Amino acid sequence: MYCSNCGLDLPENAKFCSACGNNLQSSDPDIKPQATTGLIGYSLRINDPAFQKYQTASKKWALIFSLILFVIAVIAFPIYGQVSGEMEMPYSLYYGMGIGGIFVAIALIQNISKNADSTWDGVVVDKKSYKRTRYDKNTDYHTTYTVYEYQVKRDNGKIYSHRTEDDDTVYNYYKIGDKVRHHKGFGYEKYDKSRDSFLFCTACASINDISNDVCFRCKCPLLK
Repeated sequence: MYCSNCGLDLPENAKFCSACGNNLQSSDPDIKPQATTGLIGYSLRINDPAFQKYQTASKKWALIFSLILFVIAVIAFPIYGQVSGEMEMPYSLYYGMGIGGIFVAIALIQNISKNADSTWDGVVVDKKSYKRTRYDKNTDYHTTYTVYEYQVKRDNGKIYSHRTEDDDTVYNYYKIGDKVRHHKGFGYEKYDKSRDSFLFCTACASINDISNDVCFRCKCPLLK
């Protein structure tokens, strides 16, 4: 089979074009074109090598940071146990290894989940905001906060809910009915960005002015 957008020869069971990212199984003709005109369409810039470099570096630094925390825990808990007298060796060492191991496990799980991720198309199907109350045992106070939630329905029918607390920036960015693409290992890209004044970096999620070509923070190309 051939990509209807760039003409690349692809395996018969391919879902997305490996060259341009074209959705080969979409039945909606409006989302097949990938080149952007007037900020409408899914950007070809997702294929820029900068994204792969960013992802590789993120995985590496996540693992390095978790190993540093592991070493700190293994050293700190025995010292604390000896000074305080609350925990004797070798139990303090085992405790430190356990806590440190949790940090390493979290980093490994995150890296594995990124590798198992996929690119898919979806639509924003619902938005809602509501109040919640949280008890802080340190201050003995109950605090009220606002949850902003939006839901994205994947092309296979699965629905993903995304929430933020006391921050409606992402919530306001998406409107019900917006078509979006989730890029493997990264975040969402909105199909129609023609009415937006800013863009979220698909790599690091930083907010950038719509006129920028690359993210001010991670230097990855902005998808427009």
